[in-house]
Amino acid sequence: MASICISKALSMTTVEDVRIKFDELKLGVIDLIDMKEYDRNGTTFRKFWIHYSTYSKEPHAVQLMERLVRNEKLQKENGVIPVGEIPRIVYVANRRGHELYWQVFVCKTPEQRKVRIVM
Repeated sequence: MASICISKALSMTTVEDVRIKFDELKLGVIDLIDMKEYDRNGTTFRKFWIHYSTYSKEPHAVQLMERLVRNEKLQKENGVIPVGEIPRIVYVANRRGHELYWQVFVCKTPEQRKVRIVM
């Protein structure tokens, strides 16, 4: 139905952390969350894919998906997404009042990623 990607999360972030925060957003029914660790310049991060079995038709969810799709289209046309246009999921404010967030992007659903023959 719909899938959202967190491109960079701290290495201590768990699938359960992501599930809890995304459930709070009420974007739909989460079917599956995939996670992969990667290194960048000697630091370990995690990437998450949140797959929905049904996606909400509530205005906030529709607006988010519209922006994600618009950003994806811009990237496919070799454009650069302005920093202010990348949606952020703010999941906590630390002791100093700074917000910690994940940048999110639309991504392929598990069905779209399956090997298939296209003729």
